[in-house]
Amino acid sequence: MNFRVKSFLITIAFIVACHSKIEKQTPDLNRDVYVCKSPNAKRYHLNANCHALKRCNYEIEKMKEEKAKRFGTNLCGHED
Repeated sequence: MNFRVKSFLITIAFIVACHSKIEKQTPDLNRDVYVCKSPNAKRYHLNANCHALKRCNYEIEKMKEEKAKRFGTNLCGHED
């Protein structure tokens, strides 16, 4: 492969990798998320089986991401 083809393929791979990471981190305020109803909870979870959420000793509420963000929670670090 010549230099131009290699550069092009590397650029495309970089764009695809960055785009998928951005898509994953972009909030979809209409999707369902899970929040531990602890007074100290600071995170919401995309997956009800997230190992961090399993430590919750309170009720876990399913809600829209928009509502979770209004409560002041952020996406769990294990899911971003």
